[in-house]
Amino acid sequence: MSTVLLIVAAGILVCLFLLRPAPPWVLKRVKLSQLEPTFRFVIERMAEGTVVIIEEPRTRNFVQFYKDTSDSGDPALVFSFPDAPWSRFYFETLLKDVASRGVAHRIVDTPTLETPRFLELPGIRSAAHALEVARWGLENIGVDVNSELRVIIKGYVPWKARGGGAWKRLAIARMRYPWGALRVVHGIRFSSGILSTMVWAT
Repeated sequence: MSTVLLIVAAGILVCLFLLRPAPPWVLKRVKLSQLEPTFRFVIERMAEGTVVIIEEPRTRNFVQFYKDTSDSGDPALVFSFPDAPWSRFYFETLLKDVASRGVAHRIVDTPTLETPRFLELPGIRSAAHALEVARWGLENIGVDVNSELRVIIKGYVPWKARGGGAWKRLAIARMRYPWGALRVVHGIRFSSGILSTMVWAT
């Protein structure tokens, strides 16, 4: 009886381990120009609902994208900018800019008073387009696009998408960051060498 209980308990623990939320991947001190492979990986491999946040570490101002295929059925990103207290001035600037240029966009209302709405640009299907939109957004919220940025990726890679060279080279990466309490979780080394390490801040 005790053996059966131990087997059941072990099975439950394994299930809990496999179903646990994936920790975010954090890339530190990266340039915007280096992020095209990152966007490509998110679009092609990562799960629906994955969020990519690009922020300026000093001010914590950020732009963000999430993966959504509901509009077209094809993998795509959506640029999503909040109308929050810190970003309200920038929100109006971005909204006027896309409206004046006829860029496809939508306003998504929320039930919260602090962040009552989001400005969204859907249908971003390529890494190059995502990079262009990220540059536009960062420039319009006062971020130097040539500075070192922090990128947070919240999501996971489905099992069916884990084939190919990137995942075959999945390995623990050596860290060269002398500042901050960082713990390496896993690294993905792309052939371009641009995204060589993914870290999880502790």
